[in-house]
Amino acid sequence: MPTFMETSVNFSWKCQCVLLLIYVQSTQSCLIQPKSPFQVLKPGGVVLFRDYGLYDHAMLRFKSASKLGDNFYVRQDGTRSYFFSKEFLAKLFEEAGFQSVVNEYVLRETVNKKEGLCVARVFLQSKFIKPANSQTGSGLLSYKSSKEGKRED
Repeated sequence: MPTFMETSVNFSWKCQCVLLLIYVQSTQSCLIQPKSPFQVLKPGGVVLFRDYGLYDHAMLRFKSASKLGDNFYVRQDGTRSYFFSKEFLAKLFEEAGFQSVVNEYVLRETVNKKEGLCVARVFLQSKFIKPANSQTGSGLLSYKSSKEGKRED
């Protein structure tokens, strides 16, 4: 399994309403901790996530020598791929304080007419929300007051 890291992105104040994580996590050697998005989202903010799902055709094609860990592989060009399960992703975000709104597999077929191939693709599409009554934990930012719009670093 890949290791986890905290992002070092500094925002002037917590104004993010929506964060998009689209095919970002699977290619990282270190997964971004969900507590990092939690710290920059204002209460009621949303994380929209889409990435490769468990048992995607790309995952099934990897040889055992390419396996770095559970559901974690390295491609021939050195890039990495992580294939998420619904349970693992939900646990990551819920432990960081998010509420799961949608967390489901999206199944598609990719057809190569020239080669006569039809392959199953599996993606994980999710929506997590920061509870409206949540407080910022220790981390990058903390608020004095949402009305004041001031921050403490």
